[in-house]
Amino acid sequence: MGRGAGRAYLGNVAIILGWPMSFLLYIVGLVLLIGGIAWALVAAHVAATYVAIVCLIVAGFGVMMAVSRTRLKDPPN
Repeated sequence: MGRGAGRAYLGNVAIILGWPMSFLLYIVGLVLLIGGIAWALVAAHVAATYVAIVCLIVAGFGVMMAVSRTRLKDPPN
């Protein structure tokens, strides 16, 4: 595979430019989602403990998804 635009090479490791921005967009979206969920649960008079538990679970899944979708792939040998 040739060296294409949008990639910087450091030895044999390809560093895809734009990865931090893509990850940041996932995290910003996740923060907005968690804020909306927390607001809805508080408006529904759900106990603060349950709001915190739901927000932590959503945050965990969101971070795992963001990392898996934006991680660098291993180059083929």
